[in-house]
Amino acid sequence: MASIQTIVYPLPPTLNKIISSARRSIYASSSEKRKWTQELALMSSALQPYEENKVWLCFTWKVYNQNRDPDNIAAAAKYIMDGLVAAGVLPDDSLRYIGSPVLHYYDKAEKWEDRCELTISTHPPVVTWHQFDSHSFN
Repeated sequence: MASIQTIVYPLPPTLNKIISSARRSIYASSSEKRKWTQELALMSSALQPYEENKVWLCFTWKVYNQNRDPDNIAAAAKYIMDGLVAAGVLPDDSLRYIGSPVLHYYDKAEKWEDRCELTISTHPPVVTWHQFDSHSFN
């Protein structure tokens, strides 16, 4: 079992897209969720499983549009964590296996290349002010 792994995903639907899809049709929302979970599980299958250990997650959201709300973006973590469980990387995405804090950083993406860089670790993060400075939109 690896102690730290990093993977890059395309940006899953954010909260506004999730809500919009659910308002159109519960079937459309369910279908989109299933599609994304399967796609992210396939991408996650390259990762080593963590089995019964607690892990800490660090999401770095790379988004081009700096006017987006961070809480709207972070809702996409649901799709990613469900994909990790579906791939067998995590046994479950409950607090039993996901340690606190779950970190969310936001950075500027190249034009129209929104994505999420996820780091999974078996050790809790040590957060410094330098890290906050290096993950800014400057």
